[in-house]
Amino acid sequence: MANAASVLRRAADRAPLEPTPSSWADLSKAFLDADGFEAWTAEKLCGGFHPDWAVVWTTPEGPLEVLVCFGCDEVKVFSPRGRLRLDFGKEKRAALLSAFDRVRGPAK
Repeated sequence: MANAASVLRRAADRAPLEPTPSSWADLSKAFLDADGFEAWTAEKLCGGFHPDWAVVWTTPEGPLEVLVCFGCDEVKVFSPRGRLRLDFGKEKRAALLSAFDRVRGPAK
């Protein structure tokens, strides 16, 4: 999915994280597995989309940017091919949270 210069950061942080190759692989796998992503239904009553995480993969076509909101259980995807907004269910939520926890590493 990605090659060089991928970026990951929590929306609240200023500096990108530097995940290990194995944690990047886990995170990429969680996103590549389409099971659990669903067509976006509507704005949620949680106060609107507010991303918790931003992930950018560098691809041959250009950047693939994904914003993840765990308050809304939604992702917004931006790529050279266009934009996409998706909901995700409980199992996908658990898989994404687990992958982000591995990327972030132990709390300091």
